[in-house]
Amino acid sequence: QAQSWQNTAATHLCKQHAAAAMAKLQKNAQLWVLVVVVLLDLLAVSLVVPLLPARYRELGVGAKALGFASSAYSLAQIVGGLALGALSDRSLGHRGLLLLSFVGAATAYAIVGWPGATFYTLVGSRVVVGLCKQTMTASTALVAELTCVEFNQ
Repeated sequence: QAQSWQNTAATHLCKQHAAAAMAKLQKNAQLWVLVVVVLLDLLAVSLVVPLLPARYRELGVGAKALGFASSAYSLAQIVGGLALGALSDRSLGHRGLLLLSFVGAATAYAIVGWPGATFYTLVGSRVVVGLCKQTMTASTALVAELTCVEFNQ
């Protein structure tokens, strides 16, 4: 009888260790996926943003209009950060915010690459990317969620 109890306890302990190891492996995989996705996002930014001055020059945009476009992006980023932060906490979650950020950025970058884009559509794309692009905020929150001991208990 004592032997069967020990076997049961050992089996239970082995299952606990296996479950803990699997959870740790899953978190590591999620972190690596997050790193790859953020690197792809940064690559997209580094490919699109340097093209903006050339696009504005093609359209004959002056310095004041360029300043307006930059200001519209900055204002949209402030508003988007506040709105999406609240939305992330209430309903979207960090993963949903990250997905929304990628979809919004992809849409805005596609508008920049669109051959028929006017100055106002380019400004609109900068406003869209300013409102939606909270990639670093969401990814930082996800890393904290995946690695912090308090969240995992």
